Amino acid sequence: MTFTLSPFYHKLLTGTLVALLSSMMVLTFISKDAQAQGFGKPPGSTKSGGVRGECFAADRERPLMALVDSSEPVLTTQTHPTFLFYLPYSSQTQEGQNDGVTTAEFELLDEQENSVLKHQKIVVFLPENPGFVKLALPPTETELEPDKEYFWIFRIICDTNDNTANPSVSGWIKRVSVGSRESLWLDRLDQLIQSPTSRLEQWRQLLVEVDPELQNLAQTPIVELEPEASGTRIQEDNGCYYNQLPTRTYGAQ
Repeated sequence: MTFTLSPFYHKLLTGTLVALLSSMMVLTFISKDAQAQGFGKPPGSTKSGGVRGECFAADRERPLMALVDSSEPVLTTQTHPTFLFYLPYSSQTQEGQNDGVTTAEFELLDEQENSVLKHQKIVVFLPENPGFVKLALPPTETELEPDKEYFWIFRIICDTNDNTANPSVSGWIKRVSVGSRESLWLDRLDQLIQSPTSRLEQWRQLLVEVDPELQNLAQTPIVELEPEASGTRIQEDNGCYYNQLPTRTYGAQ
């Protein structure tokens, strides 16, 4: 038996097929466009949120903060950039007992989630009092490659057995060529922290850009974080000592 479509149904079927093909082309274009814009990359978090069982914070009014601008990624011309944080934690409690926070760790990963540090993490000792701290990527580490994005994480170790108790901040960084006309936040920051008291108003304005409440701490000393004796620590095999990274999906490379 042979079926013959009427002119009306023939036009209807043709129109439906054309519409379906057009929709598929549009969806493919949107998907590629979204990937090109980096959709699916893990967002950074410049302020730590509440975590279960969070450890003692000497400054209860302010969270752990990374001093970066709102751009993603943050740009720099430095091969081994310096990061700055506001640390509300203390190695001593209000009662003067030595049971406060003593260490933090820093991670740096490429877009394939591979660590670019020699020993996966850099572990540093924290100061006795809350305030601004800086962490420079050691010159012994591999330098950042130009025009390549990296994901950094700074994590406070409050509980070595409970990862949910470890607050952290994170974000993206990208090295650009010298002479770039783009906003080089980390370069600007590095220049100011060399002598913040001599450029007090500029330093204060930068703090306002991060968080207006920080301007009141403009004259607070900046402490350079000291690494452990070895400078690094390899991740424990049981995966419990450190806060594990969440599963992340990246856009097309």
